[in-house]
Amino acid sequence: SISNTRFDSLVLAGDLKQQLCTDIEKWLGARETYHRYGIPWKRGMIFAGDPGNGKTHAVKAIANQYDLRVLYVRNFTSRSDYDEGNISEVFDKAREMAPCLLVLEDLDTLVTPQNRSYFLNQMDGFASNDGILTIGTANNPEKLDPALSERPSRFDRRYFFERPAASERERYLRLFTSSLEPSLQLGDASSKIAEATDGFSFTYLKELVLSGMMDWISDDVQSAFADSVLRQVPNLAAQMRSEPVEEPSNEDGDELPRRPRRRRNRPHPSV
Repeated sequence: SISNTRFDSLVLAGDLKQQLCTDIEKWLGARETYHRYGIPWKRGMIFAGDPGNGKTHAVKAIANQYDLRVLYVRNFTSRSDYDEGNISEVFDKAREMAPCLLVLEDLDTLVTPQNRSYFLNQMDGFASNDGILTIGTANNPEKLDPALSERPSRFDRRYFFERPAASERERYLRLFTSSLEPSLQLGDASSKIAEATDGFSFTYLKELVLSGMMDWISDDVQSAFADSVLRQVPNLAAQMRSEPVEEPSNEDGDELPRRPRRRRNRPHPSV
């Protein structure tokens, strides 16, 4: 949920997290300056990149950290039979809620040739869009209409969420398992697992931990949890090769897994 999602639980490449915070904080703090110079106080961002690399988590963290009301849009199908009416309803609601965060999920498929013109008119603000921070996510940014992706004042900045490098994979594995019972915390073993998981998204790393957990629970031989996790790497690597577009459920892995119930006949391994 949004209320439980924070930036300190988010791992992103390089200084991307700091870039996002700086951009938003400057915008939030510049309301009077915008108005003094007659500039609409609005901001637009595109979060682009493959599924599972933190876009949704970042959106939730932004909403939570900056205490913004959120209007989340997955499609333009609502009360009206026509996209135009539903697009108008979305922007009217955002204007009522402002200052607010308007999230347009899968912008690359949300805006179509049929609704493009009306959507652009609403973004440009036939009515005032003052106080609206709009974030559009896109798994396939190359498919975005240039009128969206290359037009500041509609979407001012593009941020790319890349698949994590080894250092980010290690940080994620440490963080993801840190709240679990000691025998499930990967600790220093995170480095070895990170090196073995080149190309894994954050979502696949989460699935790796969960798959390792199931293997570890069912293993009659007392072994380290990290060994169970490593045994799952080839299976998930093969899945990624055969299904390059699809990701496991829960795109950004915001929820930590619950502690599993241990088998009664298995002794608690030493740490």
